[in-house]
Amino acid sequence: MAMVGAEACKPKPACSKWRETVQNSRQATINLGRFPANTQVEALLGLPGESANLLVASGQTNDNGSTQLDFVMPEKWQDGSPLSEQDLLLEVRSVDGSYRQSATIQYDH
Repeated sequence: MAMVGAEACKPKPACSKWRETVQNSRQATINLGRFPANTQVEALLGLPGESANLLVASGQTNDNGSTQLDFVMPEKWQDGSPLSEQDLLLEVRSVDGSYRQSATIQYDH
């Protein structure tokens, strides 16, 4: 299982930790923290400089504002074109959009 992430923590409410590269596996995991407690969250992919709009995972934070989201890297974008890019934008946000954190990740196919 690959972990998605780079330490992207700042002194603000939303904080995610993920490694920067997904390699040799399409399985990815996001360990999320410092979000509001018991809040619905979602993870989306997009291209850097554009909106992340491909939903890849969702879940709910625990009483401490943490959760783990597991997902399989998609093979296609919403329009059916192949996901062949290596630089991707990963955004994790509360469903209401009030908390969010994003990072550029590398996807080695």
